[in-house]
Amino acid sequence: MWCSGPELTALELAGSLSELELTVLLCEMMGTYSVAPGYQGGMAQRAKPLTDPARLTVFLREVGGVKGSRALEKALKLAVAESASPMETKLVLRLCLPAAKKGFGLKLLSMNKPLEVERLGASTNDRGIRKPDILIAPWPGSDANPVAIEYDGEECHMTREGVLSDTVRGNELKAMGIGEYRVNREIYRNINYMEYLVEKVREEAGYPRRHRSAEDALRRKREHVELYKELARIGNVV
Repeated sequence: MWCSGPELTALELAGSLSELELTVLLCEMMGTYSVAPGYQGGMAQRAKPLTDPARLTVFLREVGGVKGSRALEKALKLAVAESASPMETKLVLRLCLPAAKKGFGLKLLSMNKPLEVERLGASTNDRGIRKPDILIAPWPGSDANPVAIEYDGEECHMTREGVLSDTVRGNELKAMGIGEYRVNREIYRNINYMEYLVEKVREEAGYPRRHRSAEDALRRKREHVELYKELARIGNVV
């Protein structure tokens, strides 16, 4: 039986999806989850991504300028790899899409990438691995450190063990000079809180201060709300 692979599937769908829908689809294909309404939490985990940016880039080069290739190429420039859930995808797109795409314009360093840390309270030189959900890159040329942003799902973070693990991880990152901010479903939906949180992340990551008029700030906030609503319509996972 013949069927389309992930790269060809994305190309076939490119003509019928908006740029943001195609971007979200690529994030899922390059992530370790699959939207699955029949599963608890609306998703299933997969051991490894279906594809990655390098494979998609090679595929686009091989197919040339066929219908849908330009749209797929543009979406690939916006999509991120290694997301572990639909909410991580939506959060990172809100945070890191450029202002021209209604995002906050933060620079992504990595998602769920292993980071070696010192185990606090353990024996000397005992090292461990942590995987921050979202790691924001410091501003180029600044002496700031990256900033971690964690998305707290309701299942694994509300247990006693989950709270303890989150606390330990946050302390280990802080010991390395990496600040950590936490976002849950309620915070994600709170537009004003998200505006405030991003300003604090920018400040900690060494981004230059912005001098915007009240009118420009209001316009940008309206665009952030529009992106939030557009993402809420995709996959119906909010």
